[in-house]
Amino acid sequence: MVDSIEIEDNGPGIPEELQENIFYPLVTSKPDGTGIGLTIAQDLICGNGGLIEFDSRPGSTIFRVRLPAVLPGRRDRSSN
Repeated sequence: MVDSIEIEDNGPGIPEELQENIFYPLVTSKPDGTGIGLTIAQDLICGNGGLIEFDSRPGSTIFRVRLPAVLPGRRDRSSN
């Protein structure tokens, strides 16, 4: 079982030339950005067996986060 959440931003969108690398460290389109937020998010999500994806266009960027309902290697307590 997988739980998911979508987060939508109505800002300018992620520039097309950055989309392929947006989860790499230090990649940002913001003049005062650090470029580490999405890298940290991806590391945390993937480290828990999940996935983060996005679709972006001007006025709408949607991030989809999918996480397993039960972490790998752990038993589902509801099945006891």
